[in-house]
Amino acid sequence: MAQIEITKGGKRAVTLIAVGTGAATIELNGAGGLTSFNSASENVSTLSVKGIAWTANSGAAYWEVRRGGVTGNIVGQFPNVGEWRLDEYKTSLSANNLLNSYNVYVNLIGVGSVGTIVLDCSKDATMNVKVP
Repeated sequence: MAQIEITKGGKRAVTLIAVGTGAATIELNGAGGLTSFNSASENVSTLSVKGIAWTANSGAAYWEVRRGGVTGNIVGQFPNVGEWRLDEYKTSLSANNLLNSYNVYVNLIGVGSVGTIVLDCSKDATMNVKVP
C-alpha cells in the first residue's frame, strides 16, 4: 500500500503525497486523519486537483488517478516522470464537475514499481462550529 501524507495548508489548500507501491483511497470527509482531506469539524463539499507531479521507476509503470474510489472514473494516467500545472490553464483534473465531490483514488500500476505522486488541490468546505 502506498504511504500517504496529506498537508492541510489553510482553509482551501491541500497537498496529497503518495509514496511507494500499491493503491490508496483518500476520502473527502473521513475521520480527519491521514486518509481524508477534511480537518476536524470540517465538511468538504468539493476537491479540485490543480496540479500534479509524479515519478514511476520503470518505463512500464504509471500512476492512475480516479474519482470515486477503486471502481470510480479514471481521470488520468501518468507514466514515467512529469508535472502538469492545471491551474495555469484555469482547469482541474476531473472528467466533469460532479466528480469533484467524489473521493480520490491513486494507484501505481506495474509489477515491482515504486514511485511518488503529488496532487496539489483546493477544496470547498464548511465548518461545523458548535455554539454553546
